[in-house]
Amino acid sequence: MNKDHSVKPDCKPKADGCKPSILSELLGCPFCGNKYIGIEKIPPEGKTIWWRAMCQNCGARSQMAGTRETSIKNWNERAI
Repeated sequence: MNKDHSVKPDCKPKADGCKPSILSELLGCPFCGNKYIGIEKIPPEGKTIWWRAMCQNCGARSQMAGTRETSIKNWNERAI
């Protein structure tokens, strides 16, 4: 059994390019309480690649960030 509760093993992304994260440092969703949060890589427009965290249940999203780590930080600060 998967002990990591940061992502559902059968999680289906809701947006193109969304790949569920296996990062246990992501906090649950502040809106619906869901513990299954993914990290979404936004396809670049030009040369910039953007990242954001996204609740796999209600679709709540963090602010877009230039790095995966910053998107995690943005999500966790919002979820406090």
